Amino acid sequence: MNERVLKEIAEARTAIEQDFGGPLDWRGPEPGSSLTRRTKIVTPKVAIGQRTNPSETGLAQLADVARRLVDAVKPHLASAFDRAVVSDDELDATDPAHVSTTAIPEVPLAGGASS
Repeated sequence: MNERVLKEIAEARTAIEQDFGGPLDWRGPEPGSSLTRRTKIVTPKVAIGQRTNPSETGLAQLADVARRLVDAVKPHLASAFDRAVVSDDELDATDPAHVSTTAIPEVPLAGGASS
């Protein structure tokens, strides 16, 4: 399912960048990394001043960029995940090993007691 979600997100790249307000750096799995499928969407660098003593302005700009990234990606991620789940459900429905989840009616026990 992860690969389907990543594919859906990549297909929304133009809309995500438009929602963010500028270009983003899209990075796929790094060579030599583990078999985990992942991608990175990286914003342009934000100058925060000294790393050990960042400026208030730099931190405010960093927070703004982070918020814009989350706001741009989140709706697309949610819909990509929903489409990936639907795809998995469709696969399950065609799987002959798929077990029905139909409820079994309650049957009274001997002596009139029920479970």
